[in-house]
Amino acid sequence: MFWSDNWIVLEDLKSRFLRLYSLSVNKEAVLCDCGIWENGTWEWNLRWRRGLFAWEEEQESQLLELISNKTLEIETVDRWVWKDSDSTEFSVKSTYGFLRGEGSEEDLRRYNFF
Repeated sequence: MFWSDNWIVLEDLKSRFLRLYSLSVNKEAVLCDCGIWENGTWEWNLRWRRGLFAWEEEQESQLLELISNKTLEIETVDRWVWKDSDSTEFSVKSTYGFLRGEGSEEDLRRYNFF
């Protein structure tokens, strides 16, 4: 979900850009709803209910700068992988240990808990 998942930063974009979220045409958008592939390059195309005021345009520029740093890949299957174990298999035990902070500080940084 473009607005509600933590796919780019430690907080969701809805919380970080609340005003733009309120003006969004599609609040339930997934990433593929927010742009188009042009000649093998992803072009963001965010749509608003009305024209933006100057201060909102500044926020839009900040949002576009933030999301433009994320590399998207064409024709790649979207999937979740559990990276807390060498086997990439999820287990309740490994999750519980991870949430209790039993991993190294490097692991916690890798999973964006800092």
